[in-house]
Parts: sequence; structure tokens; C-alpha cells
Amino acid sequence: MEFLPFLKGLRNLDGETLRRFMEKYSPLVMAFIRKRVNPNDVEDATQEFFYHILKVNLFAKFGGETEEAFKAYLVKSAINFSYDWRMKEYKLNQPLQVFDGENPLHWRVLVDGDSVHETLVKKETSARLNDAIQQLDDQYRRVIELKLLDYSNADIAEILDEPLGSVNSWYTRGIRMLADSLKDLHTAGARGGVLT
Repeated sequence: MEFLPFLKGLRNLDGETLRRFMEKYSPLVMAFIRKRVNPNDVEDATQEFFYHILKVNLFAKFGGETEEAFKAYLVKSAINFSYDWRMKEYKLNQPLQVFDGENPLHWRVLVDGDSVHETLVKKETSARLNDAIQQLDDQYRRVIELKLLDYSNADIAEILDEPLGSVNSWYTRGIRMLADSLKDLHTAGARGGVLT
């Protein structure tokens, strides 16, 4: 079938055309989603992506006329969707749950044997660090939050769909900004500190 009549059927949400679309493009979409989400979430994320494109009729928003341009549009949409899926999964923009002992991804500042005073100081330090992170510009905050979730800079570059050099730079600058705002605590960027 020629591409333009196929596209017209997609834009009209024709059932038979949608079935052929799923058959033809599901493997391509799943391959790109698989690279960007948790392996346990690939099928759910792929199904959610197809539900999303039907709900918003993504086909109607496509302005091109060739199948190659359509594939590129579909892949970019899948990558953006995967990014949103990961952001939702990691609940970025939320204060980190510093004292959540059930979640190994969150750093812990309390140790057994701390006095009441030490516990209070550590809670205050963690609260100030969380507040300082939330005050950073988006690019620095997102990198640092993902770094605290134990991702490498290369992984962060893929998650954020940004060049590795930018991620490295944002991380370094973000750490400097945190160190400046928390000078009196000697926590951020210090050897053995929360962010090293």
C-alpha cells in the first residue's frame, strides 16, 4: 500500500489501517523503548505509548509526506515518551526521601548509635541539601537527582537525550553550586560526602 493513503487511514483512525500500523511499526517502537526504560516495563511502556498516540491522534500532527519522515517522527515520539516514562518512574522534581530505609536508591544519613543531637544535625543537613537541589536550574537538578539514583553520566545522557559532554558539565557546575550554597556544612563535593 502506498504511504499517503496509509497515512490518511491513520489520521482517520481507520481500524484496518491501525491494525497494519501496529503490525508494521510495533517492533521498531519497542526497540527504541527497550533501550530507555526498565526491562520489566518494556511491554507496559510500549502499550502505553500506542494508547497515547491514539488518544492524542499523533498521526494528525505529522506534517510530512514520506514514510522515512514518518518513521523518524514515530521514533522521536517514542524516545520522548520513554523519557517521560522514566521521569515519572523516578519521580523527579519531588524532594528525595532521605530517610526511606526501604528504598536502596535513596541515600541515608543516619547510622546506628547516633545521639539525638547527631540525628537532628543529620536531618537538618539532609533537608538543606534537598532544598538546595530543588533550587537548582532544571538541567543541573535533573542530572544531580539521577546521579543520586546511582546512574552513570553516560546513562544520564541517554535518559535525558543530551550529549555526554553537557551532562558532565552540568554535573560539575551543579556540584559547585551546591557546595557554594552549603559551604558551612562541608557536605556537597567533600570527600566521603553525599555527592562525590
